Amino acid sequence: MLKKHPLALYITWIVALAVIPLPLIILTNSQLTADYEDLFAYDVGILAYVWWLVIIFLSTRPRWLEKYIGIPSMYFLHASLGVAALIAATAHKFLSPGADHLVETTGDIAWYLAIVGIIYAIVFMSGWLVDRFKLLRQIKLKLSIICSHQVSVWIHRLNLLLILLIWLHVHLIDDFSEMTSFITTFDAYTYIIIGYYLLAKFITLFKTNGTVIANKQLAPNTQQLVIKLDKNDPAYQGYNAL
Repeated sequence: MLKKHPLALYITWIVALAVIPLPLIILTNSQLTADYEDLFAYDVGILAYVWWLVIIFLSTRPRWLEKYIGIPSMYFLHASLGVAALIAATAHKFLSPGADHLVETTGDIAWYLAIVGIIYAIVFMSGWLVDRFKLLRQIKLKLSIICSHQVSVWIHRLNLLLILLIWLHVHLIDDFSEMTSFITTFDAYTYIIIGYYLLAKFITLFKTNGTVIANKQLAPNTQQLVIKLDKNDPAYQGYNAL
């Protein structure tokens, strides 16, 4: 895949990691009067937020991006940005200057949600650690009954709550809310990505041909998917197909 789509992959990584966050970082550093250490803390916070927005965009699995870089590369980018965003958010949390209670609370809750999401993804949705540690694999198999596909979907949707909390977190900081060009751009990023996500989910309501009702790991390299087909699906032949 790297040989087939090298340029598209490199461009995608550069755009996701640096190009998209750059305008907000430039606006922050040019308009905010603060020490270098504080500016760095704000910059990594912006990186974390924008990367989470990109993750939400990638979760819609845009067809045009799949075409150019492939599904495996898109999933890898999704996972890598999740880890990078948590690292950046952690740096922001511990390097940022003190703030009032509500600002800190919204930021802390978002940070804890990010940790929960990463742990769940690593244990239940990838083989990064599970395939290497027998104990984790056994825990995953035992909990797979509780942690169904639908549970995974809702845990992923916590990213929307995370975005809302950070959006509120930034708006509650007087220095940022008073920077008109920054806050306008910040809001535009948020509204465009969330709007695109909601539109994509709305469209899928009319395109879904089946529903995943079970996603269970049977062995380290064997996954069982149970799909219930819609009755309107061409593949549905009038019998109970699961």
